[in-house]
Order: sequence, then structure tokens, then C-alpha cells
Amino acid sequence: MGELEDKVVLVTGAAGGLGRAMAERFRGEGAKIVIADIKEEDGTRTASSLAGRFHRLDITREADWIGVIEAILHTHGRLDVLVNNAGVFRHNIPFLETPLEVWREHMTVNCDGVFLGCKHGIPAMARGGGGAIINMSSMAALMALTDAAAYSASKAAILSTTRIAARVGGPLGVRVNAILPGLVLTGMSRSGIPAGLTEDEYVAQVLPMYPVGRIGLPDDIAEAALFLASPRSSFISGHLLRVDGAQDP
Repeated sequence: MGELEDKVVLVTGAAGGLGRAMAERFRGEGAKIVIADIKEEDGTRTASSLAGRFHRLDITREADWIGVIEAILHTHGRLDVLVNNAGVFRHNIPFLETPLEVWREHMTVNCDGVFLGCKHGIPAMARGGGGAIINMSSMAALMALTDAAAYSASKAAILSTTRIAARVGGPLGVRVNAILPGLVLTGMSRSGIPAGLTEDEYVAQVLPMYPVGRIGLPDDIAEAALFLASPRSSFISGHLLRVDGAQDP
């Protein structure tokens, strides 16, 4: 039996990238996978490949969260693990030139989405005896990224939200932790490669930041998420786990 045998796992933003990698890893450990995304075609395809279910979810809409979690409880009777992975990343915008709407977009998607997931995920898990929530932050949360300030600030807010949710969820049997990935090349992070650089040139440029000698892989993040979702981390909550190859922020 796998570590998550028959556990019901909801992963947001899992139509591709890190979300898909985590969903695939969880499925390999026996979990029942629920994919939630605004990308219906890709999300449906991913869910089908994992013998799971797909729900369209706009993480900024509370009504969507209520509907998706009610549907999961109706179908499966429980929710055991939630990965708040969906987010937005805008880059190459100097801080003093950041439009207010870009700032608000990051706060709405990255911060409100995690808040709503915790707000509605904790009670749902408590009904089934407990569970685990994993919030995806970023090493950008610890860095002053002047050309991606809204992203950096929004990911920092997730750290505080995680600690708060962990204190609230603890007495209800719900653990809440955050992962701070270093650079992992996905569709989202590739959009941040400066114009004029190839992917290989960009990796060579940033590689000195990573003492382990390489950048991250989606599987690195998936393994960390599996640990935080599994009984192996039963006394870990409110933790901010850096998965960054000893990157110095």
C-alpha cells in the first residue's frame, strides 16, 4: 500500500507544472486525486490521466471553493489533503512602475486563494478527523525582488497565513505547512527568463546561486509535498520548508 492509499487529495492549479507533478506523485502513492483549475481542457486531461476528477475552480471566488469542497465531500465523503498551488507570476516590472492592478492581481490570486483554501479546507478536513494542507510559497518570499515585487510580497504573505492557519487547524487535527521552492523550470517560471537569453544561458547565469550544483526539478517539490502530506510529518505544522538547494536569498 502507498503512503496515501485511498486518501482524497485536492490540488489546485494542477493542469500542468508543479501541480501536475505533485498530483502524479500522490496518485502513485494510492491517493484519489481531484484536480482544480481554471484551465478546463488541460485540467480535465490531467485528471483523466490520473483516474481522478476535475472541477473548475477560480481560487479567488469563495463560492467556487464552497462548491468544489461540497462536491468532494458528496462524492468521497472526506477531504484529506489540500495543496494550494495555483498562483500568478508577473515579472520584469520595476517596483516604482508596478501598476496597482498588477499588485492587486497578485494579492487576490496568490493570497486570497490560499486564505480561502485554508478557510474552507480546514473545516472540511476536520469533519473527517483531520488532514494536511500544503501552501505553495516561493523563495521569492524571502527576497526583495524589485522587478517582481508584487509576486515577492504576495508569496511572503502566504508564510504568515500558513502559520496562522496551522494554529487554527491544530486543535481540529489539521496540519498546515508551506513549501518555498527555489528555481524549477515550469511554464510559469520560464516566462521569467529575460529576453535575449536562451533557457540554457539563463540556467548557467543563475546556477552559482545553488550550491548543490543544479536547479530544482518538479519531482523535488513533489517529494517534499508527499512528505508533508503523509503520516511521516505528523508532528510538523506551521513549518516553512525551503526546497532550494541551499540557495542564499
